[in-house]
Amino acid sequence: MKRLVVLVLAAFAITSCVHSPFHGEEEYYFQAMGADSEIVVTVDAERAKVNETIGMEENTVTKRAERVSVALDPKTVEKDAYPLPFEQYSFYGAIEGNFSKSMTNMGLGMSGFEKVKQDGEKFYEGNGIQVGVPRTGLVVFSSDDYLDAVDRTVEDRKIMIPHALASEMASSLASFYVRNPQTMLDLGFDLPLTVLLKMENAVIFINEDGFGFTLNARIEMQDERNARTLNTVLRNNIVADLRRKGVKPDFKELEKLLYQEGRVVYIDNKPISAEEAQVYLDKANGMFGGII
Repeated sequence: MKRLVVLVLAAFAITSCVHSPFHGEEEYYFQAMGADSEIVVTVDAERAKVNETIGMEENTVTKRAERVSVALDPKTVEKDAYPLPFEQYSFYGAIEGNFSKSMTNMGLGMSGFEKVKQDGEKFYEGNGIQVGVPRTGLVVFSSDDYLDAVDRTVEDRKIMIPHALASEMASSLASFYVRNPQTMLDLGFDLPLTVLLKMENAVIFINEDGFGFTLNARIEMQDERNARTLNTVLRNNIVADLRRKGVKPDFKELEKLLYQEGRVVYIDNKPISAEEAQVYLDKANGMFGGII
């Protein structure tokens, strides 16, 4: 996916700062992502750019980006394909920000990528990526089918992520969402595949409050028994990690940090270091092909 950065850097270098938000105040672009087994990642690029504790490379893309979102779809459903590397996913998504439609199209054309006209639409293709500007302020890209990505997320949108959840995701520094996973990236929980496949959906939030970073997560399982299993696995992983660091576990605090309610397991404001937060942003960076 790092081929994407080759495409966009040259193209955006000459674009003007004109922005017309896609979603207005009621809807987020990434709400139309999130079909079964897709991993949806969205990053508040503006917050990531100004954060002094964790790094975000500044380039002609990040200077203009406000939000970057991507959905990764596994190319395989083999039960033993876990964790699945980035290269085994197809992907599509968008960069929202200060991008002029006409100037960005001009930049894409001057970057050496081939202009394609199909079904009355224009986009550009090169280095295994298809990219275009369906409207001002929105650059859509896809590894497989640009027109399908535009149709699904712009022209004929079907809301997959409820607004309340999407608002939480948008208010976080970075968030990860998956529904009915058949496989998964390694997102840091060290879960066995047998547990993973019992998930209904999961969402992870990385937040920063001025004092440090926190991780929150909600993982809904198929039933309460599987939720108890997940809770036990996560608890054992946290305890083992603390002991590796030479920290004596405080089990009363752990009960506040990690708990189960019915089919849902919660991780509530788990403090993480800047280095750990950077690991999650680096994962997002890999998913975005090096854009952020």
